[in-house]
Amino acid sequence: MCELLKSCYHFNFRSNLLTVVVKATNSHAPKVRGKACEAVRHIFRGDLQGEISLEATRLMCRMVKDRDEKVHPDVLKVFQSLPLRIHLDEAEAVKIATMVMAKKRKVGEPKNIE
Repeated sequence: MCELLKSCYHFNFRSNLLTVVVKATNSHAPKVRGKACEAVRHIFRGDLQGEISLEATRLMCRMVKDRDEKVHPDVLKVFQSLPLRIHLDEAEAVKIATMVMAKKRKVGEPKNIE
């Protein structure tokens, strides 16, 4: 399943494969865990649009949350392969935009006159 997911992860049953592979990233068998983690890393590196990476990240986060953060360290190391493309300038712009929107909402709220 890992090899199928790595070779063509843009087909219509990828969600089913991805669910199984993500669950296998926390397997007790080292070979299974290694293959599954490598498949998810491959997806993170090769996904240019970010759609399947987002789906895989959500599934992995849900798995970690469902297990009360008791997962194998290899599962967390997979997240290091996730390419984060936010630069400092972009982060600062988002922060400023959020503050401006909050101010507008606060000023624009109707006041109760009794």
